[in-house]
Amino acid sequence: MSDILIFGESMLELTAKGDPLMRRAYAGDVFSVAVYLARLAPPELKVKMLSAIGRDTFSQHLRVELEREGVDTRHMATHPSKHLGLYMVQNDASGEREFTYWRSDSAARDAIKLNDLYTIPTPDYLFFSGISLAILDAASRFTFKRWVSDIKKLGTTVIFDANFRPALWQSESEYLGEYRWAFAACQIALPGMDDLQQIFRCETAQQARELLSAYDIPEIIIKNGADSIVYRDGAQQGEFHVPSVEHIVDTTAAGDSFNAAYLASRIGGSDITSALAAGCRMSAKVIGHSGAIIANDDNTCEPQPVKTA
Repeated sequence: MSDILIFGESMLELTAKGDPLMRRAYAGDVFSVAVYLARLAPPELKVKMLSAIGRDTFSQHLRVELEREGVDTRHMATHPSKHLGLYMVQNDASGEREFTYWRSDSAARDAIKLNDLYTIPTPDYLFFSGISLAILDAASRFTFKRWVSDIKKLGTTVIFDANFRPALWQSESEYLGEYRWAFAACQIALPGMDDLQQIFRCETAQQARELLSAYDIPEIIIKNGADSIVYRDGAQQGEFHVPSVEHIVDTTAAGDSFNAAYLASRIGGSDITSALAAGCRMSAKVIGHSGAIIANDDNTCEPQPVKTA
């Protein structure tokens, strides 16, 4: 039995369903990764969440939802006064989304203060994102980074998705320092090309690959929407063609669902191209539905119709 600990912020999601109705659900980058990974992971992999929620009804429902999906929530602390962050998403005709956030005082910002990291059994894998780092204050980041360094020495595989949200950072110098640390710390990197363009001014996938090669990351996957994925696995590197998708409703969680299926496949023993294909199949299905989390059924991993460009 192995385990993956996923650190970050889960949120309450409101999606426009036609004026004046809104659909309520739970989401956030790490929430989506945790749910899809729990659905797709081999039976011997236990998915766990490291975070903090409130005492409010929505927070408690979130815990129930995660546990219903098979996610272990014992490391989700309960904040005595704060509650879940909230965001609202609206989509244009092409499925691209626009977000409005209310998260500045969410319980998850105090997750590191409320959890004694050194009492958590050393996980086999740790997943976190740029958003996970951005919501922490300086003292919490210092504690988290020291702990990551320590568990990495004990054998934990560190996985990082860039997920850059400029509004969460105080300055360019702040986020550059944190992203440089994260890429140096991780053994599997799953950034999006748009993240690398905003953070490091990379204009091409080749520039992005050259940038990340300086960090000596064993496994790199650079997602680029509908364009080819640039990857490296040790000495092996190449590009993976992303099949085009016939029907796009909502691109929310496209990258998160890809991450989950890719990691489930890799941890399950698949080679990198098979894992990339699994990630693309999952992402294609998710963007054909509204909201971050699609209904769980026996065909969750099956692709929606795609066509070769």
